Amino acid sequence: MITIGDAATNLRQSPTTNSPALIVIPAGTAMEGTGVNNDRTWYRVNYFGTIGWVFAELVIAECVQDLQVVDEPIPAPVQPAQPQPPQPGGMVLYLSFDDGPHPTWTPQILDVLQQSSAKATFFQIGQQIGALGDVMQQLIAAGMGVGNHTWSHPSLDGIARDEFIAQLTRTHDAQVVAGAPESPSLWCMRPPYGATDANTRPWAQELGYTTVLWTIDPQDWALPGTQQIIDHILTHAQPGAILLSHDGGGNRSQTVDAYRVALPQLAAQGYRFEAITCARTGP
Repeated sequence: MITIGDAATNLRQSPTTNSPALIVIPAGTAMEGTGVNNDRTWYRVNYFGTIGWVFAELVIAECVQDLQVVDEPIPAPVQPAQPQPPQPGGMVLYLSFDDGPHPTWTPQILDVLQQSSAKATFFQIGQQIGALGDVMQQLIAAGMGVGNHTWSHPSLDGIARDEFIAQLTRTHDAQVVAGAPESPSLWCMRPPYGATDANTRPWAQELGYTTVLWTIDPQDWALPGTQQIIDHILTHAQPGAILLSHDGGGNRSQTVDAYRVALPQLAAQGYRFEAITCARTGP
């Protein structure tokens, strides 16, 4: 039996964090385990008929010693869209965090940001918001921006129009119900994996959203080590850059520790840290 831990978890197509998320499984959900990968870091599960993979560190596994190794090929990751160029604004870095809110990592990242008087935009998965109203209130009280990262983190490349609309509007509604004020960040949308097609931007604009990508990606989702994240941030920082990191989707202790070191050093270089702003588009 595989039981999701204390936070909602992505059910992924393959046993890798760079694989598309099929659905977000709520915390505490128990499921049948159907297999394990070679190094037993991922479990294959059956979630109401949807077969996918969950990261072993995020679940409670019982009676799994007899699960068979599933030698499943890992598909090539979705290629992200080209990051956008730096934004104007002097010695400003635009900090952004994807895949939250998370009950553990979002508050810790918020604490690190506040220690450096930094603002940031949190691109949120809508399905995770309802159970974390207290975390939302902390972000709002601290003046952080909240953006849209879809309801269940699907790739938007090739998605049907009706599903695209539902993914964004359900997340927006959840944010408003949780107390998110009308603000410039609320109309920023970041596509999961950075995956887009010819419809992404125009459909987003019809709903009022500006599609926001990034300039700097330290790939903290891959857990490369705290020092590697720090080095990447400090090496690639430039005025107007948009920095991508994550407050959900896995263990983000490396991200927390990296920002605790990097932000004071960047501030000493004269940088200030702001949330991304997006004017509401469309009618």
